[in-house]
Amino acid sequence: MNPTGLRPAVDATPLAGRNADMGRSVNEWKQDGAVFTWRYVERAKNYPGWHLAFDSLGLGSFVDLCRRYVEDDTEAPLLRSVRLTPPTSDVLAIPNNGMAAIHAADRLRIIRLPTSDGWIVAESGQDLVLSIGRIEMVAFVAWLSDSTSFDTTFGKAPEFWFWGKVDRASPLNNREDPLQTSGNIVNNRPSGTKRRR
Repeated sequence: MNPTGLRPAVDATPLAGRNADMGRSVNEWKQDGAVFTWRYVERAKNYPGWHLAFDSLGLGSFVDLCRRYVEDDTEAPLLRSVRLTPPTSDVLAIPNNGMAAIHAADRLRIIRLPTSDGWIVAESGQDLVLSIGRIEMVAFVAWLSDSTSFDTTFGKAPEFWFWGKVDRASPLNNREDPLQTSGNIVNNRPSGTKRRR
């Protein structure tokens, strides 16, 4: 099963059998930085699904949480909540959907399913709930960690759209290589990467 529609899912086999120690457990994770998540309620035809952007600390912290989900061998479902930051005008300028109205969730609740695969995104009040299997979680981590994933989507509808890292104090026109940049908006697109629009 390939939930990305972009590339084959990453093989989860190398992670099988690893036990999460207390320092790497989902329950021991502490959030750092900002995570921005929103969906468009106007002009959403070319921007479907949910949108993700981070500051530098937020991306590292979020990927760390997702890796802990993969490493944890617990068979029962795992649940952790991520505090979301309302997207600023600088963040919303990256996808460049004009002044289209948005809906931003307050929390992202991530549930790792006991099954190996699965992808369900649903709203519950002001929360966004992502229920995800281990295989999809491995591929999700790889997608978020890949510098070519900017302006691409992951998952089945409703999917997530990745807008990279943003430093809210940096000018919007300062665009650099994500592997060389610290503290700047990261949204360059390597050759060969296609926009969804």
